[in-house]
Amino acid sequence: PLVGFLLPIVASWLPVVASWPAPVVDYRAVLYTDNATAIALAAAALRTWMAANDPDYPLYHLAPPEGHANDPNGVTWDAARGLYHRFYQYDRTYDESCMHGNYTDCDRFSRNGTLNPAARAWGQTTSRDLVHWEEWPAIVGDSEWDWRAVYSGNCALDDRGDPVCVYTGGREAPCDTGVCATSRDWIHWEKRGCMLTAPSPKSQTNHDSALVRLRDGTWVVVVGGCTYNGSNVPNGTCMGNAQLWRSDDLSTFRYWKPLGAAEGPGTYWELPYLLGFDEHGTALPNDAIEDASTTALLFGEGGNKYFFGSLADDVSFSRAWAEPKETDAFPPYYSFNPHATDVQSDGTTRRLMFGWILVFGPTSRVSAAAEAGRVPPWDGAHSLCRAVTADVGAGALVQAPCPETRALRGIRAGALANKRLADGVFVGLSNVGDALNVVASFDVGNADFVGLSVRVLDDFSCDVVWNVSAATLTAGVDPPWPAVYPPAPTDPVELEVFVDRSIVEVYFFGAALTSRCALPASLHDAVPSEIASVRAFAKGGTATLAQLEAWTMGSMWV
Repeated sequence: PLVGFLLPIVASWLPVVASWPAPVVDYRAVLYTDNATAIALAAAALRTWMAANDPDYPLYHLAPPEGHANDPNGVTWDAARGLYHRFYQYDRTYDESCMHGNYTDCDRFSRNGTLNPAARAWGQTTSRDLVHWEEWPAIVGDSEWDWRAVYSGNCALDDRGDPVCVYTGGREAPCDTGVCATSRDWIHWEKRGCMLTAPSPKSQTNHDSALVRLRDGTWVVVVGGCTYNGSNVPNGTCMGNAQLWRSDDLSTFRYWKPLGAAEGPGTYWELPYLLGFDEHGTALPNDAIEDASTTALLFGEGGNKYFFGSLADDVSFSRAWAEPKETDAFPPYYSFNPHATDVQSDGTTRRLMFGWILVFGPTSRVSAAAEAGRVPPWDGAHSLCRAVTADVGAGALVQAPCPETRALRGIRAGALANKRLADGVFVGLSNVGDALNVVASFDVGNADFVGLSVRVLDDFSCDVVWNVSAATLTAGVDPPWPAVYPPAPTDPVELEVFVDRSIVEVYFFGAALTSRCALPASLHDAVPSEIASVRAFAKGGTATLAQLEAWTMGSMWV
């Protein structure tokens, strides 16, 4: 999606660098090719170099090799080929004269004299195990339908088992065209404009594409937009709603109708997804949406919102309650993508979700190392893979880290058990580093707050704090982000925390909270990150740290 307040990034962030070392130069030399092996090797080498030279660059959360990354796109499990594909919106303009707002020399990104400085593409990563990933050639804006940009969308497998990716492109202006890109190998793409006319002056032709398939074989694309009292006839304020398009063959889509008459909140929705679940809360695949006992409607509108409700036979959604819930804190988390499913060993479907993390801010959009010119500018990352189910009784999504992620655990960095936590006294593990998986359990006693301080370096830390009476969690720095309410909090309080340098993800009671933990410039060179500590604490009373374990985490890149 086009989130205006997150861009542009000012030119003052871009130091003038005469030359970069080999990993940067080698990556740029193959970036615009379709050589998957060369791109994978060069991107892995650059990420290794970035991590060695920028203590904020993550090890096991997807970040661009350099440049700007945002929305997860086209996440797909291709069972026949044995590959997961995860794309990401990628501003891949790469030199200091044409990058992130410094558009002084962008002629090579022009078409017929019209400038396209963003050169937005879909970066592509692939994995066989959801753990280790490698870079593949991007989907680039190289046709009449998408030369202005390759914006958000998703992919499905057609009846031959080949991918069709439906995304937002642009002929005359961004978002005036929906593009269908087909491939036999996930590398070379044939494109056509398959959605050509906006349903109303306020709803774009295509804005974030999600696909479901009906029993009769019809494909439905769910896109963002707004409607006037459930219609597309201008009358008063256009309120947030989703728009539906149909196709028999994933080739040409025709506009169908709005999702339903129950509009809002807000005046425009991004990222609409319809997720079906059975009566036990187990996920259903995208081609079984009509079999759902309950349906979640996710959408982006000033946050990461969702409703629970029901889907009628004509794909009209009726929501169960008036106010939406949140999947995670906004910002820094946004642009969730729960489109992909895979199949587990017991035959059940699993729903996978990723999201975009705005790693830096609000005062800067790049790390201190990039600002100082030690590494090329980079920003944006993805959350970990999350398995999503439903708590049907509570009407809530349940999020858990995909267990495959724990395969990146290295050494057991330390453990504590049955430690009394006096008010304001810290108990912890020293010199464990800042790429960690931490599991902690607290008996809250009479404390008002319990929590963890992670990435503790000198007087710097990121605090994960559970408010006992309010049953809310806050986390991170710059500043701590709003609480996300879990489905059913209990005592003891169990937290699983993934610390990945400048990123913190916390899982608790079936909820998730993403935050950021970027170092101040004063610590980038002064303190080695491997001496970072983890500390448990209680405030306003005493509690017991029942268990604390920490493991180092390795790189996701192969």
